[in-house]
Amino acid sequence: LIDSIRQLDDYLTGAYLHGSFGDREYVTNYSDVDLLLVVSEETLVDSTDLLELRREIQSLVRHYYYIDPHQHHETMVVAEPELQSYNRAYLPPAALSHGKSIFPQREQLTFHVRDDELERIHSFWRMLQTLRQCVADDQFPFPFAGSYLTTNCEAPLYCLKHFTSLIMLLPSLYMTAIGEPTYK
Repeated sequence: LIDSIRQLDDYLTGAYLHGSFGDREYVTNYSDVDLLLVVSEETLVDSTDLLELRREIQSLVRHYYYIDPHQHHETMVVAEPELQSYNRAYLPPAALSHGKSIFPQREQLTFHVRDDELERIHSFWRMLQTLRQCVADDQFPFPFAGSYLTTNCEAPLYCLKHFTSLIMLLPSLYMTAIGEPTYK
C-alpha cells in the first residue's frame, strides 16, 4: 500500500496514514485503512493529472480490501488550497497527530482553521439522528436500506461493521463538536 501511495508523489503535497494503522495500534481483520491525501495546487489545474490521480486513487482500494474486506470508506482527499480555510468537521487535524506521513521528508501541513462550530455540531447531530432512525426502523442506515437488524445477526457482516463504526464514532464526533477533537 505504502509503495502505491508513494507513486502518487508528483500529484500530492502530502499523504497521511492515520487512525489505527497510523499509530500502529491496528487490530488484524478489523481495523480499516484511514488515509488522507492532499492534492497539490499544480495538479488541480491540469485535468490530465487530475484524471490520472483519480484512477490511481481508485486502484488503492484493492489494497484496502486486502487489509480489511469490510472497509467502510475510501481515501479522504483534500485540495491544498482548502487548507487555507479548513473545516475540522471533515477530518480534525488532531486525527493526524499520531499518524504517519508517507512523505516524511516534506514539511508538516499547516491548517488554517475557519469558524466551523455549526458544521461540527451538525455532524454530531446528523450521526446521532441516523442511529436513532436505525433503531426506530429496525434497519441499517442508508445505503444499506433493506438490511434488517436481527437478534441472530443475519445481515451482511459489512452492514454490521458499518453500523458498529457509526456507534463508535459518536464519542469522537461529540468531542469535535464541543471543540476538543481527539486523534482517534
